[in-house]
Amino acid sequence: MRRKSKPGAGEALVRLVSLAMLVCLGSGTVEAKAPKPTAVVVAVSPQGNDAADGSVAHPVRTLEQAQRLVRRSNTEHDVQVQLAPGVYRLQQALVFRAADGGRNGHTVEWTAAPCAAEQACASPVISGALRVTHWLPYNQEGHIFVADTPIGLEARELWVNGHLASRTAVELARKQLQFTRQGVTVSAEAQAVLAELAKQPQRHLELFATGYFTSRVAPVARMDGNTLVMQQPAWQNNLWGYDTIEDPFGPESAHLYLVNSLALLRHPGEWYLDPERGKLYLWPAEGVSLDQADVELPRLTTLVAVGDSIEDPVQDLAIRGITFSYTSWLGPSSPEGYASQQSGSYLAGRAAYPDDPIGTCSKGCPAFETVRNDWSQMPASVQVAAAQRITLDQDTFAHLGQYALGIGNDADANLNQVGLGTSDITVSRCLFQDGAGGAILAGGVQRDAHHPHDRRLLNRELIVENNRVEAVSQEYRDNSAILETYFDQAQIVHNEIANVPYDAIDIGYGWGMHDAGGNSNYRVRMHGYDSPQNLIYT
Repeated sequence: MRRKSKPGAGEALVRLVSLAMLVCLGSGTVEAKAPKPTAVVVAVSPQGNDAADGSVAHPVRTLEQAQRLVRRSNTEHDVQVQLAPGVYRLQQALVFRAADGGRNGHTVEWTAAPCAAEQACASPVISGALRVTHWLPYNQEGHIFVADTPIGLEARELWVNGHLASRTAVELARKQLQFTRQGVTVSAEAQAVLAELAKQPQRHLELFATGYFTSRVAPVARMDGNTLVMQQPAWQNNLWGYDTIEDPFGPESAHLYLVNSLALLRHPGEWYLDPERGKLYLWPAEGVSLDQADVELPRLTTLVAVGDSIEDPVQDLAIRGITFSYTSWLGPSSPEGYASQQSGSYLAGRAAYPDDPIGTCSKGCPAFETVRNDWSQMPASVQVAAAQRITLDQDTFAHLGQYALGIGNDADANLNQVGLGTSDITVSRCLFQDGAGGAILAGGVQRDAHHPHDRRLLNRELIVENNRVEAVSQEYRDNSAILETYFDQAQIVHNEIANVPYDAIDIGYGWGMHDAGGNSNYRVRMHGYDSPQNLIYT
């Protein structure tokens, strides 16, 4: 849970993403394509006015108004939406439906506005956060500060001067704990920690566990003496399967923390959010002055959702030279927690657990195999589903609270509750940086992903090329930097990936269970085909 601070903290947001784009492109300017001679231009600026006509001389202010203007022209013309530099703070996700893409053979492109050749272009930023200001000293020592936030606003991440800050945490030794189906009993050696926690409300206290290939979150329901009574079904879902919270693989990778309490705010760079009182507490890292700092608290999970209908998919849409920043996925804070199964897939809901899941199913069992097709996926910050001929080029995905880009994921991982169904998707020359989760999650994991009941759900023709991925999966350490599950024709080539805690690129899914004719491992060892839930496909 502890992170070393990175060099260069303190740069302003727009400056940071501008430099990131230069690194991504390897040149001095962002490449902005000139509109085709017949293209209609819609200009947008943070200083614009939605009552304006959207011309270059009179830009509109909001992205939603730009969409309305696109719909007036995209059936008869190509349209280019030009975003001037600046930060576009969303109140809700920007949804692209069929009416927002190219129609009748035309194209729609959202791009950074052109700038003079001699200037370094700052990328326009689509943000899901609010900037926190007006800090006051909280404690007598003067090193912890507090600021007001909207009542009820929850977030699992906080960025200070463009760097991901750490939530409060204390590590526990598993040998000091006794695990049961209801919770965790703490031995006498570790009870001093509980005494400290008792001084503050425990509404948002969690257990966070790292394993060999899972990162797990289990919310605490309450403290009962020396016992942590855990939220269900998150707790039981984290107790069975593989690399579980109480019996992880690889001791060198296995750590267990109590996180997210004001009582644990003990180190520079840590923070705690109390949504009920609307208070954010922060101990600034060394060298950070909150009078000048850019403190960004996410309030959205999804920034952009492309596609809401298999019958009428979004088509011929390009997004170029734009930065997407600041999201937070709140799923792990719910009673579902995050019962990770690997690379952003997790078990949710209540299952038919064995009588003794800890004793009989911490390293797999036939009952666990019956739920493999029911796993959920982490929702991405930018989502593409039910869409054809979509291009993301020269974009930056930075400071995001889960997988940055989701392509053709399952329906329950998409804001619009429509999944899969992507074809001819290109992701090129993009930068993925400083993320809590992985960079790209392509494909689904449920039945329709590997054997779709409707051919239109099939994911086809994916290109991921010439991208740079750095310092992602910082919190969800089970996330691959790039994962592609079930696709017909995928090319993942010439990508530079560095500073990631788990796999760089993973291809495929299912571990052979869905192979034609069945897989001997699941037939003989795991008895996976003994249940009617797991079909043997031909």
